Amino acid sequence: MRYKGILLLQPIALLSLTLLLSSCGFTPMYCGDKSQTQAICITVKGDGYTAYKFRRELEKQLAIMPRFNNHDYKLNISLAETKSAASYAQDATITRSQIIVSAAYELKQDGKDYGRYTNEITTSYPVVATDEFITCNADKAAESRLAISLAEEVARDVNRLLRTQGQNPQ
Repeated sequence: MRYKGILLLQPIALLSLTLLLSSCGFTPMYCGDKSQTQAICITVKGDGYTAYKFRRELEKQLAIMPRFNNHDYKLNISLAETKSAASYAQDATITRSQIIVSAAYELKQDGKDYGRYTNEITTSYPVVATDEFITCNADKAAESRLAISLAEEVARDVNRLLRTQGQNPQ
């Protein structure tokens, strides 16, 4: 009975603390200062975990980019993913798979088109025919690596495009 009363007081205390802090204008530090980063609206067309991971990583990469001007930009990205066998054993079982993810993207600013660009990343991972768990883990790890690498490449190109006013992204 005594512990039940303590358990009921914890949510009330947490709610009271939240209301007190928010009424004082407190904002958590992880929000950052939106006026210091470049405003870019991101649209990602793609399915599955790779598209989800790519978008999250791209948002992180673009959030640390400094503000170059007061323009708002739109970044439209289409992802395409291909999985195929990379190597076979003598009995025709797959021993290695590869994933290719390409991103076609365009950057626009108030009707001004900065051009269309593409990036492509390839990786491979071992396939263990006798252990599906290891193969599935290797597949997910490869998808994560690809999404992160591709997001870093796209963010680097966008950064270069913004710094050079839409000139050479290479």
